[in-house]
Amino acid sequence: MICIVYHYLIKFKNTKKKIYIPYNKDSLKILKLLGIENKVELYDNKRVYYSKNCEFLNGIFDEVLPFKSLDLCKKKILKKISNFKTDSYAKNVFISRGDDELNRRNLVNEKKVINLISKKYQDLKIFKPGKNDIYNNISNIFNSKNIFSLMGTQLYFNSLFSKRPKKIFEIVGENYRGFTVGELVAKYLKCEYVRLESNNCSPGYAIYSDQIANLSKLKKIIIDEKK
Repeated sequence: MICIVYHYLIKFKNTKKKIYIPYNKDSLKILKLLGIENKVELYDNKRVYYSKNCEFLNGIFDEVLPFKSLDLCKKKILKKISNFKTDSYAKNVFISRGDDELNRRNLVNEKKVINLISKKYQDLKIFKPGKNDIYNNISNIFNSKNIFSLMGTQLYFNSLFSKRPKKIFEIVGENYRGFTVGELVAKYLKCEYVRLESNNCSPGYAIYSDQIANLSKLKKIIIDEKK
């Protein structure tokens, strides 16, 4: 959503309207990276507001990416991030789920999955965006070539900042139907997409249930595929 706001402010730079977007713990940091923190207000979704002469942006579904707006936003952010000194660059990364605000759809056998992947990708770096600073998250993914993760926001938001990825490996729930965010980002980044399978821990839709990766199928795909 912030990339749309950024694009809007470039197009209508003389607008006097206040722009409001929902609060997120990383929103202000992203706005500062883009240099628009003084033009955008963050609001609490749980409150009722009365406003005049404003633009309220509520967001879009994960399965939609505004490519042109993303390109503008990503170029600005990566230019800022590249100036930070860091030793966290990694070629192969596993993005783990979980944060302090929303903790759902976790990968129950994550350690076994990581151990299996590490047999082929021995330099695999594991990080959990929900527990880290956004600057570190982008630095972790910036030079990555192979990205592994369970489907979810942590995958698509962070992998967007990978400069030139080779493959995105997405672990997807058995009863999930349709285009996934991993596929969408792979299309945007013009890299190869590999779908890995998981099973629900309890009855229900895949996006709400904890997942157990199918290790036998995962092993066959990981061992057989070429780096």
